[in-house]
Parts: sequence; C-alpha cells; structure tokens
Amino acid sequence: MPASRLHTKFFGSVAPADAWPEGGRRLASQALWFAAVVGVIRAVLVAPGENRGTDFEPIWFAVQRYVHGVPVYNEDYSTLDPHYLYSPGANVVLAPLAMFGSFSTARWAMIAATALSVVLAMWITARLLTRRWAAPLTLLAVAVFFNAPEPVVSTIQYTNINGFLLLVMVLFVWASVALDGPALRQFARGETYLAGVLMAYAVTIKPQFVVLVAVPVLLWQWPVLLVAAAAYAGLFGLGWATTAEPQWWRERLVPYLAQPRSYDNGSLRAVLEQLGFGPAAQTAAVVLVLAVVAVAVAALFRLRHRDRAAWAFCTLGALFAGVFVGGGLLQGYYAMWLIPMSMTVVRPHGPMRRVSMWVALLLTLGGMSGLFVNGVLGAWPDSFGPTVGWVLVPVVLAVWGLRQGRSLPVNTAAEQG
Repeated sequence: MPASRLHTKFFGSVAPADAWPEGGRRLASQALWFAAVVGVIRAVLVAPGENRGTDFEPIWFAVQRYVHGVPVYNEDYSTLDPHYLYSPGANVVLAPLAMFGSFSTARWAMIAATALSVVLAMWITARLLTRRWAAPLTLLAVAVFFNAPEPVVSTIQYTNINGFLLLVMVLFVWASVALDGPALRQFARGETYLAGVLMAYAVTIKPQFVVLVAVPVLLWQWPVLLVAAAAYAGLFGLGWATTAEPQWWRERLVPYLAQPRSYDNGSLRAVLEQLGFGPAAQTAAVVLVLAVVAVAVAALFRLRHRDRAAWAFCTLGALFAGVFVGGGLLQGYYAMWLIPMSMTVVRPHGPMRRVSMWVALLLTLGGMSGLFVNGVLGAWPDSFGPTVGWVLVPVVLAVWGLRQGRSLPVNTAAEQG
C-alpha cells in the first residue's frame, strides 16, 4: 500500500482552521511555549524537592533486594507505609535501576526519564491524531498537564513509573492501529511483536493494563494476544526463577492487594464507604458503572472505522475508568492514562468536543477538588471530586456514542491537516 494511502487510512485528517494574522499566531505560539516551559520546570525541578520520592523508595529497595538475592516480598504489609506492589516479572523489568548505584542518582534519572517519556508520548499521540497541528497540540498538552495538580506533577514528585507506562500505552496503540490484514499474515508484521511485547510489559508492571487486550480483540488481531501471552509468561517465569522466596509474592502480597485500601483511595467502594453506604449499595453502584462502561465501549465501536487512533484512546479511557472506579484502588495520578484521550479533541467528530467531557477531565485532574473538600459544596472525602470525574468519563462517552455514533460514516474521511 502506498505511504500516502496508508497515512490517510490510519491518521485521517483535520480540516485546517481559518488563517490567523501573523501577530496572533506568534503570540499564541509564544504563550504555549511559555506555559509548557514553566510547567516542565515546575514539574521536573520544583515539585521533586517537595517530596522525597515516596513511591520510588519501595521500588529502589526492592530492586536492591532482588539483585542481591534477598527476599523481595519481606515487607510488613500491615503498615501504612508505601509498599512494593509488583510481581516477580516486574522485578526483571525494574532491575536495571540498580545500575545507578545510589538512591539519589537513580531517582533523578527516573525523574528525567519520566518527563521525557511523557513528552514523547504526547508527541506520538499528536502525530497519530494530526500531522499539521502535531507541534501545537503537543505544546498544549505539555502546558496543560505539566501545570495541573494531576497527573504529571504528582507522578514526578512521588517518582513512580506511570510516565513510562503512558509511553508504552501510546506505542502499543501506534503499533495496533498500523496493523492490518488477515490474522495469519500479521505474524509477518513487526507491529504484531511490538504490540504484544509492549502489552506484556505493561501488564507485568500493572495488571490493570489488561484493558489493552480490548484493542487487538476488537480489531481481530489475535496474533498480538499470542505474542503478549508468551512474553508475559517469559517475564513472569524468569522473575520467579531469579527472585528469592518468590512464593511470598503469592502468600503475602496478593492477599494485601485484594483488600481495598481505606486511605488515599478514590475508588467507588472506598468513597461510598466513607460516605456511610453499606456493601450492597457499593456493589450496586459498581455494577452500574461497569454497565455504563460496557455501553460506552459498544457505542464507540463504530468509530474504529473512521478513526482507529481516536477510537482506541477513547475506548481505553472508558475501560480504565471501569477498572479504577470499580476496582480496589484509584489514585489521582492514574489520570495519566486519560491524556491521549484528551488529545483527541483535535478530531472534529469525537467525544472530546463535548464540554461535559472537559468537566469530567477537569475533575479527574483535581482542578475542582476545593469545591468538595471543606468548600462551597460541603465537606466530602478528599477524592470525591476526582471520583466523580472518573465516573463521568464513561457516561459522557456512552451518551456521545449512542447519540452520535450512528451518524458516523463507515469509511475513514480525509480530515488530516
């Protein structure tokens, strides 16, 4: 297939906006650059000094235990201290951190790599969605998300691995949307192996990334699933064989992970429990949210014919909302994986053009938390505002899909600018 046709098929196009006066364009560009640079300085140089790297400490010490043959899962999980929550396979993936020698060096290397990963993920997302406006869209994303309370600033401040996982997710979508043709022929495509390995990498670190399975399943890319399963099994097996006392992961950590955390948790069960609702009401609310997520995924399905990248990012946004809201743990920096969905605002026929979705994202980013925590709307749990935002994400996607999805043409339109 010629490159031009491949480009049109997978990327679509965006109708160009009316030309701005030269002075207006220059001013807008300067404003974007200023906000982006200030945001990066704030996130990378200022925020880390306000925290000692709470999330990085257990990772660093677990890696040290792993490479020195000391049992990794020997922590006291009854305390409220941050814990190492990863599987034996993740020990293999994270082991290279030990080469930095000291905690401080490793943390600053992690901070720099996280910032680069997030910016690169934004750039790749922008290129997937639009060619002409890729640079300003990337700058806009950096300006917004590096200045918002969540998720980039907190990810870098606490120094966790969410930035890397954002890049893995975006690269996975890039490989998946470029993969086409009969399933058997996909074994001859490099994208099959790239997508499969990336999926295995993400699920190894955070099992919640199992939602990535939806993309190859719905696109009938079962070779990707086979590669992912093999890569995941290989990482887990290697980790199990090289970790001291690996059975402690199953005996000690897995039971701890199965218990919903009662603090710093925006999951629906945790918030409703703080508000005094009983188990029956909590279960009913979770089932309702999961039903809405299912409707959203089904309603978005037709969008894949028109715009695979936007469809993938929006579908994953709905699924992540279901996993985190209906699961046992939801933290503010999990909004990291809604960034690609938010960038689909550049697509003229997508759900991100709805103001209701902007409100939902603003809530997930912690931008209106003050209204709910001892604010004008009363005293609610700290995570109430972000939880409402996460619940609204699949609701808005479902409503948009049901109202607009049927009007979407089946063929991919030439809308790329």
